[in-house]
Amino acid sequence: MSVDNYVAVPREDWEGILNSVRGKTGKTARLKSGEVKPEIDGIETGVDLPEEAFVITGDCRYKFAFVGWNWFIDKYGSKITTKDIANASYMFINNSTIVSIPFDININSIYTSNLNNMFSGCYALETIPKINGISLANTAFSRMFSGCQRLRELPEDIGSWFDWERAPSTFFMGSSIFSECFSLRKIPNGFLGNDKGYATSVSTSYVYWYSCFYGCYVLDELYLPIPELLRNSPISGNSFYNSFGYCYRLKSLIFATQEDGTPYTVRWKAQTIDLSAYVGYASSQTFITNYNSGITADKCITANNINDPDAVNDPDAFALQVEYSRYNHDSAVATINSLPDTSAYLATAGGTNTIKFKGASGSGTAGGAINTLTAEEIAVATAKGWTVTLV
Repeated sequence: MSVDNYVAVPREDWEGILNSVRGKTGKTARLKSGEVKPEIDGIETGVDLPEEAFVITGDCRYKFAFVGWNWFIDKYGSKITTKDIANASYMFINNSTIVSIPFDININSIYTSNLNNMFSGCYALETIPKINGISLANTAFSRMFSGCQRLRELPEDIGSWFDWERAPSTFFMGSSIFSECFSLRKIPNGFLGNDKGYATSVSTSYVYWYSCFYGCYVLDELYLPIPELLRNSPISGNSFYNSFGYCYRLKSLIFATQEDGTPYTVRWKAQTIDLSAYVGYASSQTFITNYNSGITADKCITANNINDPDAVNDPDAFALQVEYSRYNHDSAVATINSLPDTSAYLATAGGTNTIKFKGASGSGTAGGAINTLTAEEIAVATAKGWTVTLV
């Protein structure tokens, strides 16, 4: 560095600066040159903010978006509280550096209408705060966690966050809610709903599961409830567009059924469930081991360990070859058996529904290849109004 970049400070001024720093910090030891800046940075300005400055309330759209207010969270996180948030959409959107949020989010359960994109694009976020007062009667969740690439786990009790007593039959408007959550391992029961049914209204073209799990690289299993109003409302827009693409570790996809195991009857047509795009096996190891999955390269299923039950059933197991896909023939049978029954509706409304599989998936596994589905197994889907397609 050129000498021109330095400014000469007289010795007496420099000593005065050091004495002032020691006076502010209460320390008496001599400071070395490398210690001066950290000590100065740590000095409080002496400006006391009023208590209301730490209460976040009202319309909070973009409140902590784009990193700009991270200094406030870093400095005063333990003091911050929230109250009666009326709109939380985009509240933290594209905050690419925040790892955790040290305060609860207290929603106004009567008036809050929007949680869309609340944490979307928070690439570094690893944990989410408690959200209190969510009322499903008037709240939307589209892209709420989309792009949270390092979010590995959701709280196990997250289903209890919803105000079921206030709105026992509300609609989960959550298209793309988990899209590109690369590290998400599990979605706890209750978060995606229950069989009492969400919804005050559903349009015929409404997209219910639209891109919900697209790019969830390490998601292990999916259980999809079918709320009451969703069963009774006619739907002709494809609710499953891009829903499951690149779910590289998915081994199970089950729809909710009635208590006796009988599939629900629904009024759906023009639906396409596509499970052929890298479902159950990955195109590259980096998608599995990078980000924050906690999965290591030695958990890969290969010809050397495919016959080892401990390796295949390891909670971190993954496959890179279609023949060792975790989603295989047995998985497909379970999905087919749980498919909602659309036959009665199609008989009067016309149209079709389709479920698409990768035929070669699982050929080297104990579950077998999907293209070994028998005529009887396929007939179960056909009887419910679903056409089975193998690619």
